[in-house]
Amino acid sequence: MFEKISFIAAVLIIIGLVGCAVPDQDNGSADIQLSIRAIDGYITRGKLFQDFDQDGIKDTGEVGSAAQTDKDGYTSSSPTGGEGGAAVDHCAEGADEPENCFKLSAGQAEAMIRVSGGYSKTISESFVGVLSRKVAIKNVSSSVLVVSPITSLMSTMTDAEINTFVATEANDLTVADMNSDYLDFSSSQTFAKRTALFKMALLLHKSADLMGVTLNNTLFGDNLPLDPTHLAYAAIQENLGTRKVADVLVSSVNTVIESAIRNMNASATAEGTTTTGATSNTATSAKLGVLSALVSTLFKSDLSSQADAYSRARAIEVVVNLMRSNNIATVANDAINRAVAAATTDLDAGIYLKNLENDKFSLTSLVNKFLNGTYVDASSADFSARASIDTSSPINIADGAGSSVGLTFNEDGTMALTGNLDLGGEASASFTAGDPLNGTYEQIDDGTIVMTVEPIPGVTESYVLKTNDDGTGYLVDIGGELVEWN
Repeated sequence: MFEKISFIAAVLIIIGLVGCAVPDQDNGSADIQLSIRAIDGYITRGKLFQDFDQDGIKDTGEVGSAAQTDKDGYTSSSPTGGEGGAAVDHCAEGADEPENCFKLSAGQAEAMIRVSGGYSKTISESFVGVLSRKVAIKNVSSSVLVVSPITSLMSTMTDAEINTFVATEANDLTVADMNSDYLDFSSSQTFAKRTALFKMALLLHKSADLMGVTLNNTLFGDNLPLDPTHLAYAAIQENLGTRKVADVLVSSVNTVIESAIRNMNASATAEGTTTTGATSNTATSAKLGVLSALVSTLFKSDLSSQADAYSRARAIEVVVNLMRSNNIATVANDAINRAVAAATTDLDAGIYLKNLENDKFSLTSLVNKFLNGTYVDASSADFSARASIDTSSPINIADGAGSSVGLTFNEDGTMALTGNLDLGGEASASFTAGDPLNGTYEQIDDGTIVMTVEPIPGVTESYVLKTNDDGTGYLVDIGGELVEWN
């Protein structure tokens, strides 16, 4: 599942020598501070930008609005991100994490916000796809705005279409509910509403994800200039009318896919890219049918806790991962069937879901079980294959080619990156124990930490470190993709 790249390349990205994603700290036009929270599960270190032309591409002129979410998915201000769990303002002068300060340009009536990359706490994996939210500049307040799959669907709707959408979905839902943080179990939102919203969000984003794979493979191959997820969301919205999301993704799934492909064709033409002219994809239609049935079955009862929500999302992610990867062309696949059965029809399905609540959940390990033809006996299986990260002693990694790195963690939450790089004569760089790269770290869960380093003053780079399945190495989130270091 994980693409292996050289240790040298990985470290170069970390220290900012290659492809450093540094926010262009603006020309003065981005002057409205905006606090948001990104949810597909809370997205740690997700990248944000203001999409002025709404084409889904972070163009050169849009770099100035770039920022990233903090460890809890917030930008600009976080109620719990400060020392000792206190509130923190990431935009304040001298803030520890200024890269989390997000500002909008006041030059337009509306702003389209895009979120991609980072790490989803729900599935304990890199976040796949793009989330969006349309914001009216004049209505921006100091309150935290949610960016989620549901706001992504509404981002291409008019106000009248939003009202129709809300009224059609029923469950006593309101516009405020559609824009809410449905994973905040400390809020007063009813379990029924929370369950309906989370169910809709999962169905929306996983459907858009699978359609995005089709758009990538059918139309662009490896040369795709943008993540097409937002085009899939637009296709769903175009076909809603006065029908519920779940109904459209069952009864009109082929039409939705055709709309998504038309959207991609139009986008490709605008960017001067040639497409294959494809109009449909039967394999994707079949996969979306399985996904819809799985989501419906898993949400026949209300959510009882955030851990319960995470376990259901993980059961769905296992199936989606099997559909998305390994070149599985159809859903008539034993691995997919086994994963669906384990979540919904096996006698111990309830125990299977309970095991998925573990905060060291390993998607890779579980997917491999199904791929290898293993029946998952949920009553005894251990889905927490990842070992705990031990921060009491340095972590040392070497690539066997002259490069090595050591990570030292301090009790006050700071860390130091020390080591040497050998670039084979093409270039050279080194950082030694006498001159370490300093940074901070924070534990997300027992097997995962977020690390932020400052390779040069004023430039920060954040990434996620977690143990791999057998405890022999680490997985590092680099550029939104988990890379395995052995």
